Amino acid sequence: MDKLHENFEKFVSNFDNEIPMINLKHHHSYRVADYSKKIAKNLNLPKDDVELAYIIGLLHDFGRFEQVKRHDSTDDTLMDHGDYGAHLLFEKGMIEKYYSDKSKYHIIEQAIINHNKKEIGDVTSDALIFCQIIRDADKIDIFYLLSIGDIKLKENEGEVSKEIVKKFEKGENIKYEFVKNLQEHIFLFLTFVYDLNFDFSFRELKKSDFPKVFLDKYKEKLPEKELVIINCFFEKYFEK
Repeated sequence: MDKLHENFEKFVSNFDNEIPMINLKHHHSYRVADYSKKIAKNLNLPKDDVELAYIIGLLHDFGRFEQVKRHDSTDDTLMDHGDYGAHLLFEKGMIEKYYSDKSKYHIIEQAIINHNKKEIGDVTSDALIFCQIIRDADKIDIFYLLSIGDIKLKENEGEVSKEIVKKFEKGENIKYEFVKNLQEHIFLFLTFVYDLNFDFSFRELKKSDFPKVFLDKYKEKLPEKELVIINCFFEKYFEK
């Protein structure tokens, strides 16, 4: 693992760690790796698969750094960081610095490509569980970043559309491109709970209280009728 971390640090050193989003993604990568390891262990996966889950967690945002450097943004409509990270690691051959078992390369590639998509695409059967692990681990840490205020929501305020509320109440994910204001952004992040794959991930999130802390920061921005809907969501998922 020392060599893995050493090579990752060398990669990150190519970017300006004084830029807040670079620094955030640097540390986010390690936390997601740790969450991935915890989930894999809880699933009683073999030792090699636990290590593989950790490596996927560490490398899942490999494409974010160049995205931020080029665009000063994490908007995937400008540059899909999952696809670009896979491109760097597998088309450019950088994966060899981090993992030597080529028989597992397709698993790492599919997990990185699918970690930021609305849904997991067509993946091989042996890659599916790793796609699910990285998506859960990423969401847990995103809630942590939301709770401490390191992820900034849209600055403009406005009404929540009926379509957003309908999707939220039906337990459906909300696409980022449909979100127009701060209030709708709150709904989007809360729907991450709907996409958790493992009971352990849900229990970890519930134990952390990150979603509640996040909501407490913004609930005064929500009209009463939307706040009632969200409070019902919390009662259903976090207070039972």
